[in-house]
Amino acid sequence: MIDSLRQVQVVGALARLAGHGGWARVLAGQPLETELDRADARLLVAAGVLRERDGGRLEPVDLHPWYDDPQTLACGIVAELRRALMHATDCDDLIPADPDEIVAMGIASRSVASILADAVLPMLPVTRDRLDDGTARFLDVGVGTGAIAQVLCEEFPGIEAVGLDVSVDALAIAKERLAGSRVGERIELRQQSVTELHEECAYDLAWMPQIFLCRTDLEQGLDRVHTALKPGCWLVMPVATGASDCTELERAAVEHEALVRGGGPMSVELAGDLLRQAGFTEVRDMLGVAQSLVMARKSPVSAVSAA
Repeated sequence: MIDSLRQVQVVGALARLAGHGGWARVLAGQPLETELDRADARLLVAAGVLRERDGGRLEPVDLHPWYDDPQTLACGIVAELRRALMHATDCDDLIPADPDEIVAMGIASRSVASILADAVLPMLPVTRDRLDDGTARFLDVGVGTGAIAQVLCEEFPGIEAVGLDVSVDALAIAKERLAGSRVGERIELRQQSVTELHEECAYDLAWMPQIFLCRTDLEQGLDRVHTALKPGCWLVMPVATGASDCTELERAAVEHEALVRGGGPMSVELAGDLLRQAGFTEVRDMLGVAQSLVMARKSPVSAVSAA
């Protein structure tokens, strides 16, 4: 147990370095200035977060979307610590919207959007073509700060996006962020649950994370999204499941986070079954450490039915 508590010290040291200038100096390859900064760094080296190169230069051991922005890193870690404290008092359902967490999750979403654009979309016929020619409409369920919609609109000029979210606070942050973006006018934000979506054949690509949706809302949402997609187009659904080679701690953390977020853990196999029940076909998956992507297609209109 004592070893586990040491991890809290590590997280605290990382948050402090990020919030007080030390992390920026690490990224710039500059020496740390204070004894406390150096003590934080020694703890992070011992924990495997930082490593020391010849000459004493420090650098992160791995990559994370938050690492490049010290302010985002500090805000994200502090928000996670606040959430952990609320969980300790069994108050998960009472956690108010945390602006720091919303922003930090938005920054992390930008890396997800890059994976979506570079690795996933080439596997999705019809949808990719419409993105390339700038005629696509993108449905972002749980839009948050609008980061994914923004990245895709920047990557594919001409496309439009609609972002749904039930959080007033997240939508306010998204509105403020997108107001200063060159693609902001192409992104429509709605305070709406996916279960209240009633459009038909309106979108060429949909994104709907399972981790935030209870089972009932997920099943209703899949039906709504299937109806809202154009024939032959795709849904990409992140599901809370760890890769087969992840550690026991990583697997337990994924399951714990999923339960706290509301959707609970879900296997790729179950996700595929639910997609097929909603009418989707050609179910595919891409496994990851903290979550996996499951992709499924709305059947194209056959030549006979089209006639």
